[in-house]
Amino acid sequence: RSSDLRGSALRTCQIDGQWSGKEPRCESRYSYDNPEHVAEQLSLYEEITAGAQTGSRVYFLLDASGSVGEASFRRVTKFVQIIVVKTLEISTTVKFTVIAFASTAHTIISGEISAAYIEDSMKDFSYAEFEKGGTNTGAALQEVLNDVSKNTTIKTFVILITDGKYNTGPSPYDVVKEIANTIPNSQSMLDIFAIGIADARKEDLEKIASNKEQDRKS
Repeated sequence: RSSDLRGSALRTCQIDGQWSGKEPRCESRYSYDNPEHVAEQLSLYEEITAGAQTGSRVYFLLDASGSVGEASFRRVTKFVQIIVVKTLEISTTVKFTVIAFASTAHTIISGEISAAYIEDSMKDFSYAEFEKGGTNTGAALQEVLNDVSKNTTIKTFVILITDGKYNTGPSPYDVVKEIANTIPNSQSMLDIFAIGIADARKEDLEKIASNKEQDRKS
């Protein structure tokens, strides 16, 4: 199976005896992780609840396009439920918004919710009836931008779950920049996670995810 090179393709031994660049490694191009396992590995709960006293909001952006497939989409909804339930065990002040997107974007859930409510809402969502024909990641991010513009003082988490095949609508990379520019001190007040499903390519996810020196969130 083909892999991608991560790190520096060319490194030089410097005068101080240290190598320039970053150590190269081979990394699988695709994502095969079970959503439950991914949820257990992420430090997401701790990061979300760390700002619970001052308030925080979490946006889940779920790719419901035809290239994802219903089986993968249902695993994604299970992942969302796990994150929400674990977060609510620690804090009930976190606000959640769930947005599904294909050719267009639609908000499924918004506001302060219970574990039972999100379970029922995700079960009621019909993947089969969702409009197919494109992957408009930018439209989903635009929904986030419109909402955060109403209150730019809350710690914000954006969790994009996609196969990476953006092919219509506004550029998601441009909208991410707008979101970051809208939130003051976005380096500390905004975290964007990009999680790949199906045949997502990591390099596409990294263009969207937060890129902080200590932690690349894809």
